Amino acid sequence: MRYIKFGQDTESNIFNQLDDKKRELAARGVDVINLSIGTPDFQPDAHVMQAVAQAATDPENYKYSMNDTPELIQAVQDWYARRYDVKLNADQIMSVSGSQEGIAHVAFPFAGPGDLVLAPDPGYPIFTFGPMMTGAELGLYPLYAEKGWILDFADIPDEVADRAKMIVVSYPNNPTTAVADRDFYVKLVEYAKKHDLIVLHDNAYSDLVMDGGQGLSFLSIPGAMDVGIEFNSLSKTYNLTGMRVSFAVGNRDVIRRFHDFRSRLTRYVLPGTGWCGGRAERAAGYRRAQPLGLSGTP
Repeated sequence: MRYIKFGQDTESNIFNQLDDKKRELAARGVDVINLSIGTPDFQPDAHVMQAVAQAATDPENYKYSMNDTPELIQAVQDWYARRYDVKLNADQIMSVSGSQEGIAHVAFPFAGPGDLVLAPDPGYPIFTFGPMMTGAELGLYPLYAEKGWILDFADIPDEVADRAKMIVVSYPNNPTTAVADRDFYVKLVEYAKKHDLIVLHDNAYSDLVMDGGQGLSFLSIPGAMDVGIEFNSLSKTYNLTGMRVSFAVGNRDVIRRFHDFRSRLTRYVLPGTGWCGGRAERAAGYRRAQPLGLSGTP
């Protein structure tokens, strides 16, 4: 059987590989401490589980869901206003089946062969695998321990940034746990405007900040809505990793184009899942050459 080159070189997700290893060891009686995939081991709140159980008995919830429910959109608006002091309109919100699925597909309407997408090194696998699926060139910008794992924009040559279409940013950072402050996001917005970049911000861990700190939204920075979107999720904050209820929010043109593209691939979260989400609310080893001046390792 013949495969395209990309299919030949693609391995299974590292977390699947680690899960296979864990099962192999457990079958031999080894007591395994699993530090691979980040999934909460707490129970969801009782009212969420009750809502899921109730929704499962409604036959209407087993039909195609062509759009997000008004209840879900309103819940996201209320959550962002209360938690981040960010006002979102309905056309600035769309659900995705987990941030991983969203990040995997979001580059398709905006990048392709000959385009450049910037992503962090180190970084979560989907940050690189998603853009690479489009055929775009990948530029890995380095994150250094001595700089607190915070992106130093001077580490990206201007000529590389000028070529790029998008930049993926993740704070609180997966996998280093670094937390960026407000000044960083102000610089990020300025940088994106200077180099005409679309910012894709992964904000799934904003409520897992230690020592009394509080994560913020990239979109709370003046001008951020002009340059990008962020992904947020109920998975970590509400212990709902298996429900796959996440959101892309922000720039309405990016959201519209992503919505239109994604409508060709899949449906939206089940109506019952969307309702439950409202209740809950109360990256790859494929190697490519690096652009000149970037030192990350694909």
